Amino acid sequence: MRSSEDLVEALEAVAARHGIREGRIRSLIGSTVGARFEDGPAIDDVRSEILGLDGRFGRDAAGGTCLDLKFALIGTVGRIHRGRPSRGESLVLICAEVFIERLKAARKLLSRHTSRYVMAEHAELFVTWAA
Repeated sequence: MRSSEDLVEALEAVAARHGIREGRIRSLIGSTVGARFEDGPAIDDVRSEILGLDGRFGRDAAGGTCLDLKFALIGTVGRIHRGRPSRGESLVLICAEVFIERLKAARKLLSRHTSRYVMAEHAELFVTWAA
């Protein structure tokens, strides 16, 4: 992911590239150039820090990878905003670090192994981007 790429679109591309049809974001932290929320205000701070609250990957009507993401954003004046980012309007400033769990892979591994440790070890993808 490069600086000024949209966070949602880039995460969907990573999930699609790794064959993640069903998954969730376990951890997300990074910085954005403000954000636009589907159900809230536009934040225009040049530097904003984000924390992922909930993220789930699934399939859209056309069969493509779709991400439903909620995050919290804090801008330079210290106000915290929460919501779903609008597609194409939450641009990465410097970096984002994301931990993705592949849910279908976890189920398959669980059926083959009795150890939850083995399941977790093989079912997750950690992705780091930097400008």
